[in-house]
Amino acid sequence: GHGTMAEDEPADGDARRPDEDEEERRRREEEEAMDRIFAAQLAEEEGDNRNDDDQYDNNVEPGNGFLDNQAHQAPMNLVADDPQQHQAPRQSWRRKVGYVRWSLWLAVAVVLHALRTRKQLYLAILYLSSSKAAFLVFGNALVAVAWWAFGACSSVFFQAGLRPVEVETISDRVRWNVTETCLALTMFRSELSSGNLKIPTLFLALVVAKCLHWGCELRESHMRTTEEAFVTTQNSIFPRMRTSHLRFITLVHVLLIVDIWAVAFCASHIVTKGPSVFILFGFESAILAISALSTLVSYQLHAVDGLITILHQKAYPHLHDDEDDSTPTSATTNLPEGEETPAAVPQQVTKYQKWVDQLLHGWREHRATLNFLLELLAQSATFLFYVLFFAIVFTYYGMPINIFREVYVSFQQLRTRLAAFYAYRGLTFNFNN
Repeated sequence: GHGTMAEDEPADGDARRPDEDEEERRRREEEEAMDRIFAAQLAEEEGDNRNDDDQYDNNVEPGNGFLDNQAHQAPMNLVADDPQQHQAPRQSWRRKVGYVRWSLWLAVAVVLHALRTRKQLYLAILYLSSSKAAFLVFGNALVAVAWWAFGACSSVFFQAGLRPVEVETISDRVRWNVTETCLALTMFRSELSSGNLKIPTLFLALVVAKCLHWGCELRESHMRTTEEAFVTTQNSIFPRMRTSHLRFITLVHVLLIVDIWAVAFCASHIVTKGPSVFILFGFESAILAISALSTLVSYQLHAVDGLITILHQKAYPHLHDDEDDSTPTSATTNLPEGEETPAAVPQQVTKYQKWVDQLLHGWREHRATLNFLLELLAQSATFLFYVLFFAIVFTYYGMPINIFREVYVSFQQLRTRLAAFYAYRGLTFNFNN
């Protein structure tokens, strides 16, 4: 019986083995099919990513910040590569250059027409000085040159030109200031003639100078709150001023020198030839000189603050260097036996740190007071100049009604500065007590 069962079992095992082989073969085919499917999908994804990477590197489609596969994601391009975003400034610049070019060519054409038709230089000059059309063409050319000069100065002395906020602020101020200056010129209408281009030239120069002064004020306020004037490098122990700050400070100095020269020129003209329209330009130049001097002193206070900060960083490098976490070793470390550390070295470092601490403490106490005092002095000088200008114009030309607004606005600003200064002094006095 046992032999029969033993003989039957292999037969049953041989009968089950083909079924098991067929299931195993089917399972292997399914696994191989799944592997082929996964391999095809993986190859397709890798091909797509490779194409996207090549496309990003070769700038085939600029402005594509993200790829489909996040594992092979390209860095986002913060600088817009969209050509439409570059076309607007280029088109604006082309329109500006085109306007300036055609205005100058039109003025040259008018001069050539006068020389050709009048045949004589005197008659041509007489025609140009008496023709209203020629006066209009020359005035348009002067406006184009003034516009180009302001744009050139802004692009040279301001890093990356004016910001949109600065452009908007200057545009709003120009809109009101040009109107007020034109109203002020009506007091000197007896000196304004159709053939005199001196007054329009001085008027445009004044507008350009005011725009540059406003740009300096706005840029100084922006730099004072966003970046330091000096930077330090590991290769040098001396601080270095930023290039953008050097350009800015150069422009402020140039504007201040031009303002002082304009005040002196107008004053000498008034002394030699009597009161004239140069009173207006002289006082406007004086107010611009106050603005430039205030901007310069405010920037110098910011620069001094940066230098004191650098001194503090040099005195306490472990407080400003995140990588240096180790405490300084003592002076007796790694010295041969029998030698003592000189006491002068740690005393020098301690004295220097104490001096820096005293300087930093005193500066932080008086920095806000100096800023308040600077703004108060600038506003006081502006108000005094407006009052003096009002008195002179009233003496020689009658009641200057159109200056009432400037005097009132200047007085209100001075009053606000005084109230803020007294409030600040009261708070500091109570805090100290």
